[in-house]
Amino acid sequence: MAASEKDSRPFRAIIVGGGIAGLFMAHALEAAGIDYVLLERALEPVEERGAGFGLWPQNFRVVDQLGMLEDIEKLGSEFKWTYNFNPDGSPVANASNNFEKLTQRAGYGFTIFRRSEFLRGVYDKLPNKSKFVTGMALERIEQDDKGVKVFLKDGSMEAGDIVIGTDGVHSQVREFMWKHANGVRPGAIPAQEKMSFTSEYRCLYGVSKMVPGLQKSSLIDCNDKHCNWLLFSCEDRIFWLFFEKLGKSFNCQNCHRYSESDAVAVGEKYLSHPINGTVMWRDIWENRIQYHLGPIEEGVLNQWHFGRIVLAGDSAHKMTPNLGYGGNQGIESVVVLANGLNRLIKRCETVGRRPSTEELSAVFDEYKEIRYPRAKKHHDLTGYITRFDAYDGFMYPTLQWLMPRITGKEYMINLFVELVRPGRKLDFLDERVRRRGTMKWEDELTMDEKKQLQGRTMSKSVLFGIAGAAGTVVMASCLYHGISPLPGFHV
Repeated sequence: MAASEKDSRPFRAIIVGGGIAGLFMAHALEAAGIDYVLLERALEPVEERGAGFGLWPQNFRVVDQLGMLEDIEKLGSEFKWTYNFNPDGSPVANASNNFEKLTQRAGYGFTIFRRSEFLRGVYDKLPNKSKFVTGMALERIEQDDKGVKVFLKDGSMEAGDIVIGTDGVHSQVREFMWKHANGVRPGAIPAQEKMSFTSEYRCLYGVSKMVPGLQKSSLIDCNDKHCNWLLFSCEDRIFWLFFEKLGKSFNCQNCHRYSESDAVAVGEKYLSHPINGTVMWRDIWENRIQYHLGPIEEGVLNQWHFGRIVLAGDSAHKMTPNLGYGGNQGIESVVVLANGLNRLIKRCETVGRRPSTEELSAVFDEYKEIRYPRAKKHHDLTGYITRFDAYDGFMYPTLQWLMPRITGKEYMINLFVELVRPGRKLDFLDERVRRRGTMKWEDELTMDEKKQLQGRTMSKSVLFGIAGAAGTVVMASCLYHGISPLPGFHV
């Protein structure tokens, strides 16, 4: 069938939000040869917001595919060691080099960046920066079976085929999607869906100059009742997060917005608290360079798309930052979405047309079907770890001491491997992956290898259940498989 005049123009995606997920979406579409524009509300492509960002190996593989590996790696600090400390600064257990082992197995390490420097590095590698448009505040979104129109507050309009909302946990794209869905089909988005994101903790995060007494290239984890410190010590600076439990759970539409004086009050509240045997929180706080206090949102939506609008990253799934997995899950979502779009668009191009709304919805359905279980698993796991590290339960202090003594030396590295192994790659750029570790990625395993791996993890689960005392190792096994470890536990 000959293409109509309207069909003769190429498929065009409109990305809203230029954070981590949005930038990787732009890179993925660029690599696939798919036209796009990225609309960012801020006046600059990269702003000095946030503190640190940790990139896990599965997404370094994507960075490698996109030809950015060396340029991005040199911006960060790869981690090797982990240290855990009790409230009095004494060690919970011996230091572990699990991050170093992870690098050996995956071929890529866990690396911490200053968030703005990471974003700048990824932005600088965009081949066509004219497609990244700043100062673009949304007015409204319209869609029909022919395409989408995004109207902006400066009076301009962008037309395309789909809108990809990568505009964060307080997504405007999501609001427009909900409004459109309920207008087309009343009740399509139930009230409960709009309450999906909640907050039970707040986080003071920042950057400080390096202080004596901290091991470099290390993660330092210090726990106490209803609060927890995570410090990432680099060569000349420290990225840190301080978590504190709130008095109750809030829906994110009603989350408190904190002032600088609020942040200072929280920072000065614990000045005499030990971090390890020689360093106090005072030492970190008084050497601060940058800091911010905000709520920690948690939640996973059930509805990730409607019509020609689809969500990716924090707009669809938001998790606590204890594992540094929020932005990484956003990249994983972008990869799966880009793969599906590329297959559909290339298929339609062979017959000279653009995809229909029904075809796009099928791709979005597949994307959500692939990504939801893994996003939900990591949401639950990180939420559990947040509470575990903050002794948010009567048994957690005991478990903190027991876990490293019961689970064995290889438990945590195996957990890390099984967390990163399923990460997807851009399936249209296979040949560009150049760095290898000792493990195989899930998409490289044969059916027999997958069965063997499943058998080994099941055997470990059985052994844990037999050896467990008072459910301790059953809980560890649940952690391994990303299953809720306590009856009725939810985040």
